[in-house]
Amino acid sequence: MNENEALQVYIRSRKKDYYKGPAYSITSKNDKGVFDILPYHANFITLIKETIVIDQDKKSQQKIEIKSGVLSVASNRVDVYLDL
Repeated sequence: MNENEALQVYIRSRKKDYYKGPAYSITSKNDKGVFDILPYHANFITLIKETIVIDQDKKSQQKIEIKSGVLSVASNRVDVYLDL
């Protein structure tokens, strides 16, 4: 994955940083169902629940179990604030 094509992802709670770095995609769930965030996604903000999956590349991923959180996307950057 080209660094210019990657999402820049920051996932944190008040007490801990869970992930900071590039990602190929992000998958999570909101009240409407499961959704994906890919590079150059439109500006977006939503409440999330249950899990968030970070695809660091096409072969490796990290899954974080969550209670709830807020996810926002702007300018190829994803910020997630968790309430674990």
